[in-house]
Amino acid sequence: MRTAPDSYPLYRMSDAELLRELKRTMSDTYAISEAHKRERAELIVNLLHTS
Repeated sequence: MRTAPDSYPLYRMSDAELLRELKRTMSDTYAISEAHKRERAELIVNLLHTS
């Protein structure tokens, strides 16, 4: 079972990488909780807005 790579530096990703990570996060229905998924998605979206 996969887990979300929390240690992976999201802030260093390009927009394309962030979008791929967002898609992967949202489609990962087994490894992470809904709350964690929502929190991670919000972080990625915020990073996209600031870049």
